[in-house]
Amino acid sequence: MDVCRNIRLSSGACLCTQQHIIKYQMPKFQWLSEILLLARHLTAGTVLVMLVVATILTGGLFPSQPTLSYRSTIPVDGRIFGDQTLMNGFAASSQNLIATVAGGAGPGGVAVNSVTGRIYIALQLSNTISVVDGFSNTVIASIPLGASPSAISLNPNTNLIYVTLPSLNVTSVINGSSNTVVATIHVGSGLRRVAVNPNTNRIYVTNGLSNTVSVIDGSSNSVVATIQVGIPFGVAVNPATNTVYVTNGGTLNKVTVIDGSNNSITTTIPVGSPMAVAINSNTNMIYVANVYGNILVVINGSSNAIVASVPVGFHPVAVAANPNTDRIYTTDLYGNSVSVIDGSSNTVVATVNMADPSAVDLNSSGNTVYATNYNSDLLSIMDGSSNTIVATVLLGFGPSNLDINPATNKIYIADISAGKVSVINGSSSGIITVVGVGGGPDGIGVNNATGRVFVANSISNSVSVLDGSTNSVIATIPASSTPQGVAVNSKTNRIYVTLPSANKTMVIDGSTNSLLASVTVGSDPVAVTVNPVTNKAYVMNFDANTTSVIDGSTNTVVATIQLGFSPASAAVNPTTNKIYVTNPNGNAVAVIDGSTNNLTGSISLAFAPGDVGINTGTNKIYVTGPSANSISVIDGSSNNVIATVPVGFDPTALAVNFATNTVYVANFYADTISVISGSTNTITSTINIFTPGDFVISSSPASFSFTVASSGSSTVTAQSVNRLNGTLTFSASISPLVTNGPTASFIPANPVLPAGGSGASTLTVSATTSTPAGTYAVTVTASVGSIKHVTALSVTVTDFTLSLTTPSPSVIIVGGYAAAVLSVSSLGFSGSVTLVVSVSPIVTNGPTASASTSSVLLVSSTTVKVTISISTTVSVPLGSYLISVTGSSGPVSHTVSVSVIVQGSGDGSGGGGHFFVK
Repeated sequence: MDVCRNIRLSSGACLCTQQHIIKYQMPKFQWLSEILLLARHLTAGTVLVMLVVATILTGGLFPSQPTLSYRSTIPVDGRIFGDQTLMNGFAASSQNLIATVAGGAGPGGVAVNSVTGRIYIALQLSNTISVVDGFSNTVIASIPLGASPSAISLNPNTNLIYVTLPSLNVTSVINGSSNTVVATIHVGSGLRRVAVNPNTNRIYVTNGLSNTVSVIDGSSNSVVATIQVGIPFGVAVNPATNTVYVTNGGTLNKVTVIDGSNNSITTTIPVGSPMAVAINSNTNMIYVANVYGNILVVINGSSNAIVASVPVGFHPVAVAANPNTDRIYTTDLYGNSVSVIDGSSNTVVATVNMADPSAVDLNSSGNTVYATNYNSDLLSIMDGSSNTIVATVLLGFGPSNLDINPATNKIYIADISAGKVSVINGSSSGIITVVGVGGGPDGIGVNNATGRVFVANSISNSVSVLDGSTNSVIATIPASSTPQGVAVNSKTNRIYVTLPSANKTMVIDGSTNSLLASVTVGSDPVAVTVNPVTNKAYVMNFDANTTSVIDGSTNTVVATIQLGFSPASAAVNPTTNKIYVTNPNGNAVAVIDGSTNNLTGSISLAFAPGDVGINTGTNKIYVTGPSANSISVIDGSSNNVIATVPVGFDPTALAVNFATNTVYVANFYADTISVISGSTNTITSTINIFTPGDFVISSSPASFSFTVASSGSSTVTAQSVNRLNGTLTFSASISPLVTNGPTASFIPANPVLPAGGSGASTLTVSATTSTPAGTYAVTVTASVGSIKHVTALSVTVTDFTLSLTTPSPSVIIVGGYAAAVLSVSSLGFSGSVTLVVSVSPIVTNGPTASASTSSVLLVSSTTVKVTISISTTVSVPLGSYLISVTGSSGPVSHTVSVSVIVQGSGDGSGGGGHFFVK
C-alpha cells in the first residue's frame, strides 16, 4: 500500500515525505507577527504589553512543544534544543522544539547512570524513553509514556529516572530496574528541565509558564516546596554544596542561585541569554550556555562571580561537565558540532563534528560522552580521551509503509530510517526476520502470485526485490531518481513505481526484474494503485491535482482525471471498479468510477487522511488519520463512516488482508503495528517493531570433516541488525569431551562489527594423531557486550585402521610360502591409502613380503582387504620374523605387524643359521 507523501495542508504544514519527519507548529515569530497584525490599531503601550505576554506564553526565547505530527520534505529552518546539567557525574537534560523540523523519533534529553552503565533518551516524537546499554551500545528497552517527554534526569543511588511531560504538567518516575513508570507527580505548567541531588534525594523541576521551581521529595514522590523565580529554563544542582542553579530567559537573562537546605534564593547573577547549565562539583565551577551569544559563561560557585566567557560553536543549547577530567562539552546546534572546553584554561581544545546535536551527558567514570542527534534519530557516543565518535546508536525506526501477502499471511513493513523490511507472521503477530534493503525504504508492494516483494528505496534510488520464501534480496533494480509509491499487478506480473522528482512512473517486468517502460505522468506522482481486473494503473499526481490512468497493456496514459485537489494516496476495489483517493486538504476521500473516469462522490472525514486500503470481500474502506491517531472505517455501499478505531501515534500507512479480514496499521512515531479485526473494528494486538540493536550469527560451512593430525575451518559471520555495532568476542565448546580431543581457535579473535555491516572470524578445529575419530558438536558463542548468540556446527574427525590376520601357515618351512589378509577400514575417511610392507630383522636371504596392491581407495565407512604374501628361499635363516604393513595418507600413518616363524624341513637341510625375534 502507498502511504501519503508530500501533502501540503492549507495551513502551511506538510503531511509527509520520502525521508524526513516533521512536527508542524506555527513558529514563535509567526505568533508575534499575528499579534502585531491584530494590534495595528492599538496604542504603543498596549502593543508592548501584548509582546511581553506573547514572549512568556511562547516560552520566553523558546517556543513550546509542537502539537500535530506530520511528515514533510520541505526544508524548514529549526531544531530541537537539548540541555544537560551534571551533578557529580549525574545528569539532567532536555530539549525544546523551536521550529518545524524534527527527526523520526525525536531524541532530545539524555541522562546517564554511571553505576548501571545505562543511558536514557527522551524520544519526544515517539512518546517513549529509549534505554541504551552503555557496554554494548545497543537499545535494550523502550518505555512508553502518556505524552511527549521533555527533560530527563536520574538518581543513581535509587536508580530512579525522572521525566517531565510538559503537555500534562507532570513528572513521571521510572524504575530503572524494571523500566516501568512507578509514579506520576503533578507540578507547575510549562515544564522545562529537571535536576536531581542524589545526596538529599531532592528533584528540581523548572516550570516555564508558572515561573516557579517545584521541589520534589524523592522518597515520597510529592512536591514539598515551590520556589518563585523568573522565567526558568535550565537547572543544575551541586550536591557537594547543596546549591541549585536556575537559568531564567525572557527579559531577565539571569541565573538564580538557590540554597537547597531551605529552598531560599541567595542571589541572582546577570548573564547573557542563558539556557543550559552544568556544574563541576570538584572545582565548584558553574557553566552556562549563552545560546545567542555563542559563548560559555563560567561562574565561580564560591563567589558567584563570572570568571570567564569562552567562545564556542554556533547556538550552544546543552552543556555537560566531567569533574574527573575537568572537560566541559557544549552541543552547538546550528554549528553541527560539540565544543570541548578545558576547564583549567577555559579554552576550546577540540571541536567534534556531528549533525543536529541537541542534548549531551556523560559517564565520568568511563570518560564517555553521549550526544543526541535529533533529526537523524541517533545517539552519538564519543570517547572523551580522544574526542572521537566511536559509535552511533539508532534510536527510532518508523514504519513508513507495509503490504501483505494473503496467501502466506505475511506482512512486510518498510522502516524508512533503519533501511530494513520487517517480516511479520500474521498468525502469531511475531517478527519472523528483518531484511536489510537499500537506503530509505518507502513504498512497498507484494506480488501475491510469485511471493516477491518490491521495495522502493528513496535514498539509494533503487528498487529491492525480495524472495518471500527465503526472505532475502535477490535483485536490485536501479531507479533514475527518488522512487516512492509502489503497486503490483499480480496477474500481469507488472510493478509500478512512481518517481516524483522526474514526473514519471516506472513499469517493471516482475519475471526478469527489468525496466519495461518509463511513463510520463503528471507533476509530483506520489502514489499509485492498480486494478488487476481492468489492467489499469492509477497514479496520484500531487502538484498537478490529477490522476493519470495508465493502460497496462500499452504502458501509455489513456486518461487524466482532474481532481481539483492534491491527491495523496489511493486504493482500488476491483470488484466495484471504484478508486478511492485521499484529499488531505479537504479532509475527505474522493470516489472515482473506473469505467467512466469521473468523480462520483466525496466522503467527509474528521481529519486529514493519510493512507487508504480496501477489503474487496466486505467492501469496507479504511483510512488513516495521522493527526487523529485513529482510522475511519467506511461502508463502500453507502459511502458512510461507520466506525472510528483509535490506533497508535501517527498512523501513516495501512494494509488489508482480505483473506483473514484483518487490517494492519503502521504507527510511525510509536514504532508499532496495530492489528484490527475487520469484523469487530477493534484492535486485537499491537506489534512492536522497535527491535533493539542485535545481530545474527551464521557459519559457512556448518559442517565439515578432516583427518586426524590436521584441521578444518569454517567462517563464522555476525550480521548487525538495527545498526548494532561493537567488538565481537568468539568462543567455542566441543562435545563429547574426550582425551586428546579436538581443539578450536578463532582468527581474528575480536573482529569489529560495524553498524549495519558484518564481522567475521575463521574458526579452526584441529586434531592430533591421538584424537579419536568421530563426530563432534561444536557450539560457537558470539557476543557484543551483553548480547550473545550461538550457532552449532558438526565436525567429523576421520581416520582409518589397519588389521592383519595371522599368516597361514604361521610356521613356514624353508623355501615355503605363507599369506595373511590385511584389512584397511575407513572411520569416516575417504581417499587413497598407500601401503608399504617390510620385514624385520633384515638379514641376508631373509624372507620377503609384498602386498597384492600398493594402494587402496577407501570410501567412508568401508573396508578393503589386501593379501600380504610372505616368501622364503632354501637359504633363509631359520627364526622368527616380524611382518609390518604401513598405511599412509597425507599426514596420517598407521602400522600393523604380525610374526611368522621359519623352520627347517626336518631332514637337516636348508637354513643359513638360527635366530628368533624377541
